Amino acid sequence: MSKRGIILALLLGNFITASAVFGPAGMLEEIARHFGIGIQVAGLLVSLGAVVLCISSPLMTWLTSGIDRRWLLSSTVVLIALSQLAAAASTSWTALLCARLIGMAIAAIFTPQAAGTLTVLMSEKDRPAAIAMAFLGYSIAVAFGIPLVSIVASTYGWREAHAVLGILSLVVAVFLALKLPARVKGVRVSLSSWAAIARSGVLRLILLVTVLSGAAQFILLTYLKPLLAALTGQGAGGIAIDMVAFGVMTIVGNMIATRIVPGIGAYRTSLASLGVMLVGMTLLSVGAGSIVVVTAGLLSWGLGFAASNSMQQARLANVAPALTAASISLNTSSIYIGQAIGAGIGGPMVAHGHLMQISAVAVAFIVAGLVVAHVSHRWHGRSLKADS
Repeated sequence: MSKRGIILALLLGNFITASAVFGPAGMLEEIARHFGIGIQVAGLLVSLGAVVLCISSPLMTWLTSGIDRRWLLSSTVVLIALSQLAAAASTSWTALLCARLIGMAIAAIFTPQAAGTLTVLMSEKDRPAAIAMAFLGYSIAVAFGIPLVSIVASTYGWREAHAVLGILSLVVAVFLALKLPARVKGVRVSLSSWAAIARSGVLRLILLVTVLSGAAQFILLTYLKPLLAALTGQGAGGIAIDMVAFGVMTIVGNMIATRIVPGIGAYRTSLASLGVMLVGMTLLSVGAGSIVVVTAGLLSWGLGFAASNSMQQARLANVAPALTAASISLNTSSIYIGQAIGAGIGGPMVAHGHLMQISAVAVAFIVAGLVVAHVSHRWHGRSLKADS
C-alpha cells in the first residue's frame, strides 16, 4: 500500500469535488446572461447547493459509512461527472438548477469519507498532516479549478465549462479506483455517534468556528469576480490573474500548515490561519481603488483559506478519533452552512448596491470565529484536566 498514492488520489478527489462545488462562482455572470436572470438569482446555484450539501453530508455519511471506500469514493466521483455533464446539457434554468442540486447531494459524500479513510489508514502522529495534504485538493481547486472554469466559461461558454469538469472527474475516478486499497471500511456511523457529538461542547464549538469562517469566506468568494472589478477597476484578464494568485496562496498556506502542525499543533495552526484571513479581509474592506492593497488582501486571505479548514478537520479528529467520520461530515455541513449564510447575505447586498461593503461583513464573521476558537481550546483543556 502506497500512502503517498492514497493521499494523492484523495487530494485529486477533493480537487474535483471542490471544483464542482465552487464552479458556479466562476460562471455566474455567463449563466445569468444566458438565461436572462439577475446575478443574485444565478447565485442560487451556490446558496441552494450549499443547503443540499449541508443536509446531505451527515445523511450520506450515515448511509455509506459501511461501504468499501475504494468502491464508494470512485463511484462518487463518477456520479459527480455525470451531474456535470447533465448540467452542460441543460436547456433551461430549472434543469440546470436541478442538475446542480442532485450533483451536490452526491458530492457531499466525498470529503468526510476521504478524511475517515485517512483516519483508518494513518497513525495518530501522521493523521493531521495527511488530512491537510489531502485537503490541499480544495486549494488547488481555488487556484486552478475556478480560474479554469472562469476562463472556459468566458471564452467558450458555461456548458463547455461543465463539460470540462465532467471529463476531468472521470479521469480522477479511474485514478481513485487504481490507488485506493480494497476492503477498507471505517467505523460504522450510528445514531449514537451523532448523540455523542451533540453532547460534546468542544466539538460543537469547533464546528461553529467552521460555520463562521465559511460565512466570511463565501460572502466574498461567491461574488469575487464583480467585487474585484469594483475594487480595482480591472478587466477580465487582471481579475483572472488575481484569482490565480489567490488560489496559489491557498496552496502555499495549506503546505505551510502541513509542515508546522506537527510542531505547534492543530489549534495554534488554525488560529494562525484565521489570523491571516482576518488581515486579508480587512485589507479588502479598506482597499477600494488600490490594486496593491487589494492584491495584498487577496494573498493574505488565500494563505488561510484552505489551511483553516484542514486544521478544523485535524482538531475534530484529535479531540474524538472514534467519531471522525461523523464529526468531519458535520464539519463539511458546517462549511456549507457558512456558504449558504455568506451567499445568502451577499446576494441581497449585491442586489441593493452594497457590493463594496461585503468585505466588512466578512471581517465581523472572522473575528467571531477567532473568539469561538479560543473558547473551544480553553474548554478542551479543562476537559482534559478533569479526565486526568
